[in-house]
Amino acid sequence: MAPVRTQTIRVSDARDGVQTLGPRDSAGLWVQGCARACPGCMSPDTFDPLGGAVATILRIAAWLHSTGREFLTISGGEPFDQAESLAALIDLIREDRPWKVTCYTGHRLEALVSGGDPHVQDLLGRLDLLIDGAYIEARHESLVWRGSANQRIHPLSGRVPVPVDISVGVDAHFDDTGAFRFIGVPSVPRFVETFVDLWPATPAAPDVPALAASPPTLPFPVEEIS
Repeated sequence: MAPVRTQTIRVSDARDGVQTLGPRDSAGLWVQGCARACPGCMSPDTFDPLGGAVATILRIAAWLHSTGREFLTISGGEPFDQAESLAALIDLIREDRPWKVTCYTGHRLEALVSGGDPHVQDLLGRLDLLIDGAYIEARHESLVWRGSANQRIHPLSGRVPVPVDISVGVDAHFDDTGAFRFIGVPSVPRFVETFVDLWPATPAAPDVPALAASPPTLPFPVEEIS
């Protein structure tokens, strides 16, 4: 494993006070890059592997410490593409307090376990909840923290209870620029597209609010990329 001070994560977004993606009152970290690009995904801005911004795990950990939270949800993007750095981040933040970590992945748990990648095994061993499986729009259902019926919640540590299996909906999180992103899993498919289509197109109506600033407005410093 690379020295902690040099490890980085390519990040799409980071938000405090997440209520609808994993346990309530979580910090949320979205990693950048996903080759699956599932149709109807809530986060298409995370697909590009060269998008987002790069930050050291030390800076991300400092921000997480400042939130005062004890729950972290990691989504994306595909977190297991950056398994080594995410495992190191979890180790680092747990030096401060016993963080409980939920992680999303498009892979099935069985494939992760049998794949033989030691960094993947390291990350799995640090998670409390794993939510697995690609989003399949044709199987969309109103489920807690998941968008389609093939996705599963795996309690890996026994430290985090799973609530009643009904969608907790979505929140709109704004940043300092006025841009926002929807966070959560809607009870209906194509929620963002429907929202934009239904926004009133009249002279008196404001413009459709900006969705997901690009490059992201992050709550920690990022690295210069040449």
